[in-house]
Amino acid sequence: MNLTFNQTLLPLILLAALTAPATASPHDHDDHQEHPTEESHDDHEEGELELEDTAIDKAEITLEKVAPAELTITATLFGKTEPDPQRLSHVKARYAGLIMSVMPSLGDTVKQGQALVVVEANDSLKRYTIKAPIGGTVVDLHANKGEFAGESALMTIADFGKLWAVLSVFPQDADRVKNGQSVTLSAGPRSAQSTIRFLNPGSDSQPTVMAHVPLDNSDGRWTPGLLVQANVVTDTFTVPLAVRNDAIHQVNGETVVFVRNEHGFEVVDVSIGRRDAHFSEVTVGLHAGDRYAVGNSYLLKAELEKSSASHDH
Repeated sequence: MNLTFNQTLLPLILLAALTAPATASPHDHDDHQEHPTEESHDDHEEGELELEDTAIDKAEITLEKVAPAELTITATLFGKTEPDPQRLSHVKARYAGLIMSVMPSLGDTVKQGQALVVVEANDSLKRYTIKAPIGGTVVDLHANKGEFAGESALMTIADFGKLWAVLSVFPQDADRVKNGQSVTLSAGPRSAQSTIRFLNPGSDSQPTVMAHVPLDNSDGRWTPGLLVQANVVTDTFTVPLAVRNDAIHQVNGETVVFVRNEHGFEVVDVSIGRRDAHFSEVTVGLHAGDRYAVGNSYLLKAELEKSSASHDH
């Protein structure tokens, strides 16, 4: 990383003779004061970077304009995927008897209405066929030829085309998480969009609420038991002025943004309000339409700190 940093920063120095006299205003040079006043010292700390257009392009410093932005506030929850209980079928014999044949094996996919088991009833000695009540996968099998079919389930069929993501909502998020809110589910490379269908209390020993989110699995990418992360949209609103989070830096304990001017960049102190994963609201320091550095703006911070250190010595 150091090599990439130096190679990128070098064009700034060579092409632009990049300097950071730290807002050395024209008045500072004209006055020729040996002992700068406290006011001029404050200007010095604010900083200015003189930089030509060619150097900015060479360093691939990208610019954006201060503008309104829609902020999306989210709560991060965790849970796991579970089968839909309405898509599970525990297949039983209608009449007790002797199992004559079993067609599917464990793990087979069956269609609704497909023949599963043939049983010879004890009372009539007539044979009848048990058919699949739903389509799905045979996930549990307890029937074998020659065994007795009684009240226990012979097999379980599960349709995994739809699952549930069951998420734990802890007390600090309970007031913000509601039915109908949008959810982005992720597990490794998998991701999906859904909404909270309903919430119910957790177990007596846990102070949590459980959020149930339906999950379409028609493509078969999800399986029951997966640990999932969920980003729940709890609020969305528009702020009048915002900048991208990558543009915000800490310099000498101050929150700053590098604003483009005719000489290069001015280091502007800002006050930040609400923020989301991408944007931050600016309450003080910037105006609509101001152009500010985003991509590779960390190079400007590095050069400012380097120049300030050299000036101190």
